[in-house]
Formats: sequence, structure tokens, C-alpha cells
Amino acid sequence: MKHKSGILLRLNIYYGIFLAILFIAVADIFFSREFKVGFQEGFQVGLEACQPNHLKTELHLKIPLERKAGKYQIPVNCQVDSNILISTRITEIDAMIKGAYSPLYSTLKDLLQTLGVLCYLIIVIILTLILSSIRKSIKKGNIFSRNNIKLIRTIAILIISSSLLITLGRYLEIQQMTQLLAGTEWKPVWDGINYKEIILGLIILIIGEIFVFGYDLKEEQKLTI
Repeated sequence: MKHKSGILLRLNIYYGIFLAILFIAVADIFFSREFKVGFQEGFQVGLEACQPNHLKTELHLKIPLERKAGKYQIPVNCQVDSNILISTRITEIDAMIKGAYSPLYSTLKDLLQTLGVLCYLIIVIILTLILSSIRKSIKKGNIFSRNNIKLIRTIAILIISSSLLITLGRYLEIQQMTQLLAGTEWKPVWDGINYKEIILGLIILIIGEIFVFGYDLKEEQKLTI
């Protein structure tokens, strides 16, 4: 009994930490300078869209550029020590584009990235549910339940799906910017697949299979009694 109460105590602590971090992360996003600037820009674009004869406007943020080894072309005056020479280079850009262009790329990219973000929101909701479900399961002495297994598998699939959706949307965005900037000094490059999230999803799937093994073992023990 003490062992179960100790597990419940640790799980309640983790649950509290999860909710606290979730609250801090949301607050950090909404009160960050980047969010305020993005909101202002988005609001301005929305106002322009309401004007007659307006041009379609899109914002493309943090587009990575091709880096050339050893090529630091932009000098910066060092205020601390005039004997120090600093040269910098631009590795990413923000772009505002006005006019009708690549509607297929643009619409599909927006759809994929929106679906990816929606997956993340569902993951947060399911994480809250699964922590609560595991707490209840431990109290009942039945942690290896079908409900917990389904939730764990769903989280894993959503993590992998959201990563792939956002990655594909980003790829289309980079391809679109590459076409628009062709012939200029700006050469966008794709920043690749987010393998960390895919690996995380696969690890959670493995944990789900461990739960399946525990569930099957429990059912077999019931039959032998």
C-alpha cells in the first residue's frame, strides 16, 4: 500500500509540474516580444486585406539561407574595444510578399502547417488526459488498461504526424521562396526533417507496446486463476 501511495505522490508531483510548465510556456509565448511583433504585423496585414484593390500579402518568417564558408561580409563596429574587428553574415531572413503568386503552394503549405499545429494542441489535451487516467488506474491497481494504451499510441502517432506535416509545409514554403528569389543573392535552403520528434514518437510507441505486453500478461493471469 505504501508503495502505491508513493507512486501516486510522485505522479501527482509530475502532474503539477506538467501543468505549471504548460502555463508558463503559454504565458511566455503570449507575452514575448516576438509574439507581439508578429501579432502587430498580422493585424496590419489583415487591415490591408480589408482595403479595396488590395494586393494579397504573405509573411514568410525565418527563411534559412545558404551559408558560404568563411564569407562574413557585414562589418560591425565593436563599441567595447575599437581594436576588435567583427564581421557578420545573414543566415535567415523574414520576407513580406505582395501580389498573386503560387496559390497552390501557398494554400497547401498553410493547410499542412495548420494541421501540424492542431496536432500539437491535441497532444497537449491528450497528455493532460493520460496523466489523469494513469493516476486513476494506479488507484484501481490497473495501470495496464486499454484506455491508457490507446492514449499512448495516439500521442505517438500525433507527434510523428505533426512533425511530418509541418516539415512538408516548411519544404513547400522554402521551394516557393526559392522560385521567387531565383536570380538574386538570396538562396533559401530547406532546414530538413525534425528527426528528434520522430524519434520521440517512436520511443512513445515502444512504451505503448510495453503497456500492451503488460495488459496481455494481466489478462493471461486472470485466465489461469
